[in-house]
Amino acid sequence: MIEKKDQQDSKTAASKKECKYSIKLHQIPIEWDLDNGGLSFFGIDSALFWTDPSMIHMLAPIAEELGNDLFRLLVSYSSSLGTKEDYNNMVSTLGDNFEDGFLAWGRGVSTAGWGTFEMPEYDPDNQRATVIIKNPWEIKMQCGLPPEKRWGAPFLQGKIIGIFNNAFDISCWADDICDYDPETPHAKMVIFPSKKTIKYELHKLRYERMLEREKTLADEVKQKTVELQRAKEKIELHSLKLERQVEKRTRELLEMNRQLQEEIESRKEAESNQEKLICDLQQTIKEVKTLKGLLPICTSCKKIRDDTGYWNQIESYILKHSEAELSHSLCPECVKKLYPDFEVPDN
Repeated sequence: MIEKKDQQDSKTAASKKECKYSIKLHQIPIEWDLDNGGLSFFGIDSALFWTDPSMIHMLAPIAEELGNDLFRLLVSYSSSLGTKEDYNNMVSTLGDNFEDGFLAWGRGVSTAGWGTFEMPEYDPDNQRATVIIKNPWEIKMQCGLPPEKRWGAPFLQGKIIGIFNNAFDISCWADDICDYDPETPHAKMVIFPSKKTIKYELHKLRYERMLEREKTLADEVKQKTVELQRAKEKIELHSLKLERQVEKRTRELLEMNRQLQEEIESRKEAESNQEKLICDLQQTIKEVKTLKGLLPICTSCKKIRDDTGYWNQIESYILKHSEAELSHSLCPECVKKLYPDFEVPDN
């Protein structure tokens, strides 16, 4: 039965009606406040979302980013918070005992689309139970995902673990077995005593991930150290090679410089010798006077006519036009002619 509440707001000048609709399903009060766009479920502020696409598009990227293990534990831990109040409400309001109260709670949350709850096994003496949730929102929204991207039912798992921890008054665990058949999706929760807790498993996984990151970082540091060492050795080898090349080139330049100095000295010496030779030649030219051209000479007296037309004794002409010094002697023919009695020895 749906009840409509129309109330006149006397404090406002205008006539305005407050529209609220409420309904109770399986002992769960649900109320809509149309003026404020609000929805309350069991007296708690709530909101409706499409499981597909809204919820799946909201949660799938987070699961992929965190990894299924961490995502499942985070969701389970969050959903387990407040389950003590759920348990107390089950046994105090919804039923005379835990079993009836749990099934009544299941019928209540089924009105929010959580699915239908069954408990085929409940053994409080051995602290064991089995809960089956048919058509749960968690499983239905994952039916369209590839198998490797599905993450199970951690929200329902956290609720079940928290509730049965209080019911059995010991630490329990629940393995979720999920079936993603679009026609009959369901999750089976097998509850049993365990020292495992969601909080501890979450801490352990974070610690393992921290160790893994540290190991990865240490491996990266080690790898970078090896790369740096190799780069250092390569640089040192290249530096040594450059030093050897510089030494070799320095020796070559020194040798070239030595040869160049020798060549310069040689050229200087050659230039000096050349200058000396030129000086010697100039001096020789100064010392040597050359007789050249046609010399008119008398066929009888052998006098030579100079440029002025004057006839000179041959001795005077040679002394005047050369630096030669003359000495007088007789040739063998003249000796015979002038001194026929003087016997000239043979040379």
